[in-house]
Amino acid sequence: MDGQLQIENAMWRYAAAKSTGKSHIKSGLPCQDSFSCALIENNVLILAVADGAGSAPMSDLGAETSVQTLIRVISDQIKTGNINYQEIIKTAAIDTQNTIYSIAKEKSIHSRDLASTLLAVIVGDDGGAALQIGDGLIAVRENEKSWCWVFWPQHGEFVNTTRFITDDDAMDFIQIDVLPPIINDIILLSDGLENLALDIASKQIFDPFFSGLISPLHLADGVGEILDLSSKLEGFLKSERITARTDDDTSLIIATRYSQLIK
Repeated sequence: MDGQLQIENAMWRYAAAKSTGKSHIKSGLPCQDSFSCALIENNVLILAVADGAGSAPMSDLGAETSVQTLIRVISDQIKTGNINYQEIIKTAAIDTQNTIYSIAKEKSIHSRDLASTLLAVIVGDDGGAALQIGDGLIAVRENEKSWCWVFWPQHGEFVNTTRFITDDDAMDFIQIDVLPPIINDIILLSDGLENLALDIASKQIFDPFFSGLISPLHLADGVGEILDLSSKLEGFLKSERITARTDDDTSLIIATRYSQLIK
């Protein structure tokens, strides 16, 4: 049987980008979105997007700290052999909030000056978990089925309000759910893209938007980040198609799990 046995090995590839919105460019403000991705041992993929609050003067730092801390804590937990993804992602969110509080104390500022939303996914061969605080969207798909949102964006009572990781009661409103091992496609996006991707009134995903984004990744070669596609995603976010419909910062992560036959 040597040389004839074939094992199917499902591997992740992804692309990611962000772009500064026209309103921030006009005002001389930095991009307040941030993202981070990691494909670590045992084919575990970790994705995170944070959108800094426009009213918070240091929200770009808050967003960057959020995604970097979350990825680091999850990676460290996975390395210990912990595969309780729900527990891991909740612990990472708490550590992220505490890290931001510590930074605020060191800088003698209020934690709300670092306010940002937080979206995250951790997924391995045996399943995964998703987390959301605030607006933005996590969408998933099984094989070639329709796209589904994991959590609907958390919008506040008033226009342009939402929840933030820095809120004192953030852990009361945190959303965490299990992801099944059959998930093959994942997209995370910040709220700057919600109007293009969602029908807010009916709480429906615009399926062609998501399918069009993921298709080039299905055709790509390689494992981990596909740098060429990340560059093209950035160009897409800067294009007239996007900037004509939103002046907000935008972030986008796309990921797919493909099968590879190994002799």
